[in-house]
Order: sequence, then C-alpha cells, then structure tokens
Amino acid sequence: MSLDHFFKRLDARHRLPRPANALHLDAYQAGVRVMRDAGEGAALVAAGIATSFVLWKKELLNLKQALARLEFAAHRADEEIDEWVGQAFADKDYVIDKAA
Repeated sequence: MSLDHFFKRLDARHRLPRPANALHLDAYQAGVRVMRDAGEGAALVAAGIATSFVLWKKELLNLKQALARLEFAAHRADEEIDEWVGQAFADKDYVIDKAA
C-alpha cells in the first residue's frame, strides 16, 4: 500500500486536520503535515526526557559529593560540637526519662 493511499484512507476515516489557511491541501499533504507535527512532538518529548535524565544525574552526583563531605565532617574531631554534645547529654537520666 502506498503512502498516498494510506493517507487517503486515514483522511476518510479520521478527517486529518488542515491549517485554516490551507484547507485546499489533499490527503497526502495533510498526512505529511500531521506526521511532521507528530515528529516534532516526539522530538520535544525526547528532549525533555533527556534533559530530565541529565539534570537527575547531576543532582545525584551533587548529592553523593555532599554526603561524602558530610561523612568526612562527621568523622573529624571538632571541639565546639563535642562541647555541645557533652552539654546536651550531661544529665543522662534526664535524657532517658524524657525519651521514655
């Protein structure tokens, strides 16, 4: 089946849309326009998916780097933080009573 015949059958069944300023287009030209528009839409969707994938990978990389920095900072001795932790847990009974 030729492409022209396919577009004629498609136009007869579904009345392919034509632009307002080109209502005179035959079924083949209307079918080509529909296929072009569908291709452009598919390209936009593919570009959006690719962009979201790249941004997602970039955010994952940033998250991994942030976790690595946080882990490094957590294992490093810091006198000020040690003092805060000591003050917070100086009264162990109080902390246990409140948790229970």
